[in-house]
Amino acid sequence: MRYVTKAQNNEIDMEDMKKLQKILPDKTKPITWVFVGDSITHGACHTHGWRSYPEHFAERIRCESQRYSDVVINNGVTNDTTKLLLNAWKVRVACFKPDVVSIMEGMNDCAISLQGAASKEDFTKNLREMVSRVRKSGAIPLLQTMNTITSDQQRKDLPAYVDVIRSVARREKAILVDNYEYWEKGKQPPSNPLKWLNDAIHPNELGHRAIAHELFRALDIFDDKSPTCSLPL
Repeated sequence: MRYVTKAQNNEIDMEDMKKLQKILPDKTKPITWVFVGDSITHGACHTHGWRSYPEHFAERIRCESQRYSDVVINNGVTNDTTKLLLNAWKVRVACFKPDVVSIMEGMNDCAISLQGAASKEDFTKNLREMVSRVRKSGAIPLLQTMNTITSDQQRKDLPAYVDVIRSVARREKAILVDNYEYWEKGKQPPSNPLKWLNDAIHPNELGHRAIAHELFRALDIFDDKSPTCSLPL
């Protein structure tokens, strides 16, 4: 496998990256990966029958990387918030005894009228608690920012919640996949902002490919010659 190093990875996440890169080459020891989040991670309804980003990840890690015994679990739930996830942590995360936990939350926490939505202070506290729980279990936490969205009056504060995720990643020295930055910097065609979206919020099949590609880059498992990494955006 040919790796392409992602320049965004820096000193703050080096310990977790070193730990991950140490276990990845040993294919005799299965890794359990758990993905949690809201409807974006869930991937239901908005992919038009194509794969969601956790499914692309499963193909990349279990097939193309020949880690055939790895387990990839998508436990994203539509309308999820950090509060709901913490309340259901045992059945959503802990029961699987994961080695790596990917967390993409915030799209619903920032919604001003959604039940269970969290203030920025509560959101920060909840994210830090999640990272703490992951680390106490011996697993590696992986934080992801959400994709950009089009106009949504309920979610006008989304950029501030994205900044919270970045701040928590820095403070906790966790691996960060900054999808929001990737989408915001024009990787999404500016002439057609809906090309990667199925509606104002949810990625379509192309958006999920973009999220998967950014995840691959962050973990240094991107190979532009592989089928999953060469899928058109």
